[in-house]
Amino acid sequence: MPPAKVPDQARCCFTTPDGRRCREFCSSDHASFCLYHARKDAMLQHALQADNVVAEVLGSITNLRTASAVNDALAKLLLLRARRQLSSRDAAIFAYICFLALQTLKGVEAEFTQVLDQQAWKKYVAQSLKELLDLPQLPKPSRAGAKEKLGVPVQG
Repeated sequence: MPPAKVPDQARCCFTTPDGRRCREFCSSDHASFCLYHARKDAMLQHALQADNVVAEVLGSITNLRTASAVNDALAKLLLLRARRQLSSRDAAIFAYICFLALQTLKGVEAEFTQVLDQQAWKKYVAQSLKELLDLPQLPKPSRAGAKEKLGVPVQG
């Protein structure tokens, strides 16, 4: 005796690439999918959300080799957590990774300056900041400009 036919409206809406439709009943927790396909859909949605979170936290940051890049990532992380777009657990993991990245910065700088020189490290950091801040060109630091901002008279 063939199995009883499931009414179309009660069947799972999952369709295989070759056009066959799942034979299972829809799950009580999901209007369109059976329990198996509902779980697969939930995992896919979670993965897509995770990709969006990573893209939002990292944004234009190409590496975490400057304190400013790590600070920028942490600020974005705080905003995502405040908007409840990120779980406490995931936020804690990201924050810990940022903490580890900050702990290694001195070592990265030491290696860089040992192989090249201090000036090369400064150029590297300046370039990273330029990319991070999306500046056309970083302004040259000026002692006179800093003193004027602080209200200290400049002698010419």
